[in-house]
Amino acid sequence: MMTDKCDTFIKRLRGFLFYSKKSAGSAKLFENCRVIHTFFMFRPLRVLFLNDKMEVVREIPLLKPFRIAACFQASHVIEILL
Repeated sequence: MMTDKCDTFIKRLRGFLFYSKKSAGSAKLFENCRVIHTFFMFRPLRVLFLNDKMEVVREIPLLKPFRIAACFQASHVIEILL
């Protein structure tokens, strides 16, 4: 799976907003992140919270729009558009 690294303010701000249906399966990596939201999104995400060793410490298989998710043991987050 190809992952787009969100390493600028604009990339982090935009995330998956305004992505089309054909983008399903796309992934984004947010470094130094423990809390995410899906406000103003209309499609669900699969979310993987990772520790410093890039090991999965929490998975949310279906995070619906207009929700918040957190994992304070995590250091990074991967969002996968469903």
